[in-house]
Amino acid sequence: MDSTMELFEKERYEDIINVYKMLEDDLSKKVFLNRLLYSISELKEYLMHMVRDSYREKRGKYHVNEKLLLLCERICMERKPCRIALFGTGDGAITVIQLLYEYGMLTNPDVEVFFVDNDRGKQGTLYSHHNPAMRLPVYPPSKLDNKDENLYVLISVIDYNNHEEIYNQLMDMGIPDNRVFRSIPGYEYNLENIYFEKGIMVPRKGDVFCDIGAYDMWNTEQFIKFCPEYGNVYAFEADPVSFEKCQENIIKKQLCRVEAFNLGVWSESSEISFESAPNGEYGGSRISEQGTLAVKTVALDEFLADKKIDIIKMDIEGAEWEALKGARAIIEKQKPCLCLSVYHKKWDILELPLYIKSLNPGYKFYMRHHTWGIWDTVLYAIDEKQRKPI
Repeated sequence: MDSTMELFEKERYEDIINVYKMLEDDLSKKVFLNRLLYSISELKEYLMHMVRDSYREKRGKYHVNEKLLLLCERICMERKPCRIALFGTGDGAITVIQLLYEYGMLTNPDVEVFFVDNDRGKQGTLYSHHNPAMRLPVYPPSKLDNKDENLYVLISVIDYNNHEEIYNQLMDMGIPDNRVFRSIPGYEYNLENIYFEKGIMVPRKGDVFCDIGAYDMWNTEQFIKFCPEYGNVYAFEADPVSFEKCQENIIKKQLCRVEAFNLGVWSESSEISFESAPNGEYGGSRISEQGTLAVKTVALDEFLADKKIDIIKMDIEGAEWEALKGARAIIEKQKPCLCLSVYHKKWDILELPLYIKSLNPGYKFYMRHHTWGIWDTVLYAIDEKQRKPI
């Protein structure tokens, strides 16, 4: 790691200093530094530090998620064998298994993760999940050894009565209370609304929103809540399965003044290879040379040449750099708010803000992390002269 750090510092030191100085507040700098350290080392402890800092800054109160996070941090730092049992395979397991996956517990050679369930029909099977890495074995409660000092049991059920029954069962089995993680009021994934950060983003009457990577229109719905007196929305979704969801939700939820396009956003108008996730799985579709689909792409400068644009959000699985190049004129002339995912490619935390700054030196920059997981880190670029409330 020392040689890697030395090489990295020679190549990127100036960029690091420049981006650090560009960030407007302490939380932005903490998020940036932890992402940077992960990019250099690939140690997930740094991402967990980032999540913890973000949580405490925004909420400042204890939560069941924080206890889980601290456990996983400790496991990574101690690097000694342990076992994590999830008691319950229903809806209550969905978030906690996702978090364990993102924290690296399912791929950590020192950690055994498995499910326990009282339902005999589930015992001896694998937990059902679209991600093969999360298809873990399900055992009967007898798998739990009350003498195992390296065992942790996470109660993964939502129903309060069922939760209490399992907790009492574990106490009767002699599992130490300090090794049982209770899940009431439930594990969460989102820390808060993504892309519309209070204190950074200011809504204005007539705002026009460009939703790039619309998926199912959820971010557009959040924009409408954020800015009820909005002007228009232009939504782009390259994945054909996800685009169907967009169309369905526009009708179902009666989203007004919203235009959706089954197009990718790129540096130029063309046709490129695209990899579509099974059943439109969230976060799995992307532009890829290995993709089996051909999708049409557009450059925003051409496609929206005569349109007013106030806010651009991008979450397009690593294609943000190319999409920004295709929006250069809009950024230079209209100076829209930019809300960009910077976690798909590890050097986006440097390259994207530096490129944006070169287009408009008047932008102010912030970074925020918005989930209990390690993804969904967002770069905000705000031209305050353009964003004064009206």
